[in-house]
Amino acid sequence: SGHIDDSRGRDLSPKGDKKRPQMIVATWNLKCFDQATPSEIAETLAQVGADVIGTNEDIEFNESSQDNALSIPGYTKVAACRGEALWDSETAYAWGGRWLQNAIYIRDETVTKVRSFVKNISDSQVVGDYVRCTAIADLQIKGGKKRNLPIRVAAAHLTGGQFVDSRFLTFEGEKGYEMRQVLLDRPDVLMGDLNSYPDTERAEQCQQAYDPYIDAKGAGQLDQYLGWTLKGTQEAERAGYVRLQNFENTSAYGGAVDHIYLRPDVSLKFSKSFEVLGGNIVGNFEQSDHNLVMVGVIAL
Repeated sequence: SGHIDDSRGRDLSPKGDKKRPQMIVATWNLKCFDQATPSEIAETLAQVGADVIGTNEDIEFNESSQDNALSIPGYTKVAACRGEALWDSETAYAWGGRWLQNAIYIRDETVTKVRSFVKNISDSQVVGDYVRCTAIADLQIKGGKKRNLPIRVAAAHLTGGQFVDSRFLTFEGEKGYEMRQVLLDRPDVLMGDLNSYPDTERAEQCQQAYDPYIDAKGAGQLDQYLGWTLKGTQEAERAGYVRLQNFENTSAYGGAVDHIYLRPDVSLKFSKSFEVLGGNIVGNFEQSDHNLVMVGVIAL
């Protein structure tokens, strides 16, 4: 991985690509604003300066509490999908937060929205009320002459977490099903918390002290459990999607579970440098139990 040269994240492309249009994309799981308020998160994201920001565990607020919602200076929210209901024990519930959401925000100076839509990606018979969804937007880089077609960006958050992981046999096919639902809409850029590791070795390294892993090992189900931890990434790669090769921890619990993918049959590539936000703008896992991942997407 490479370090971004300035705090607005504008220098992400290799020197030979300076004249090519590029869109800097970022993904961040906000942990329901448990560690930082929406205004603190907004300040960080404005400083980061990505062109497109996808959020997970963002919050949809009730009608009378919209002033409490995440509002990033210089950005417009162009898509947001409603996930599961927010528990009343969560910090944001007292502020009027009622549902988890995935959302896409675009930088007003650099990006235009062409269209957007949302979809439920869960099998309701498996997940019940714990629904997952994806927000999708077709976006154009302002002033980009090389590529006239919009770039389709999807922000997704696949099923996972300790409750689900401890019942992985019940949910076994769900993570792959959700990813296939996302891929049906053929996003050019797919990003989010996929609750999936890059490979078995890293999954095992990060799960040693995790109760669902320990329980599965004790029950002789370790191979099945490790397979579960890779379902999202494996499904994307089976479809030919190209993963940003980050192996730095994006979760405070260890491992890279927040990913950015490119569709293989489009004229796009990743910049050579990228950033896992930790120490240069905000402290490592200071505002969430996930770190933000950011990279340039270059139109060829």
